[in-house]
Amino acid sequence: MRKRLLKVTSIIAVILILGTAVMVWKNHSALAKKQDANVKISAAERMAKYSVKTKQNTDSSLRKSRLSQINVVSEAATILNVLPINIMEEMTKGKKLEEIALDKGMSKTKFLKKLTDLDTKNIDDAVRTGTISTKHGTALKEGQKDRLHHSLMLEAVDVNDHKAMDMNH
Repeated sequence: MRKRLLKVTSIIAVILILGTAVMVWKNHSALAKKQDANVKISAAERMAKYSVKTKQNTDSSLRKSRLSQINVVSEAATILNVLPINIMEEMTKGKKLEEIALDKGMSKTKFLKKLTDLDTKNIDDAVRTGTISTKHGTALKEGQKDRLHHSLMLEAVDVNDHKAMDMNH
């Protein structure tokens, strides 16, 4: 009985070793899906199949992350020539964007003007590249003054505070 078990185990081991050797010799991956092993695909071509396809300059409602379009903290950091994390650290200490700008030597009026200009440029770029529709860009610009004035008065939100996140808990 023991000899028989040893014989079966040996046969299975030989099959596995030969199979692996053939796969390595032929340069094929056992998990490859309909790809010729000799064809070299660039990283850009590989990633292209995972990229979001957007329509250029259309009224498509498809848009990329709003973080690159109207992230006021990022825009404020650009204007004040600091890192966004520095802005966030100041906000967690209780400061508002307006106060942070004043600390950096910029008046509220000048800061708001630069913030508006940068926000307008970001919206225009997003419309031009097709990231957002023209209609959406126009809507963002129409509400821009109130949105930016409101953002100057925002405080940092404690993510551990469910009430602050309006989670109804």
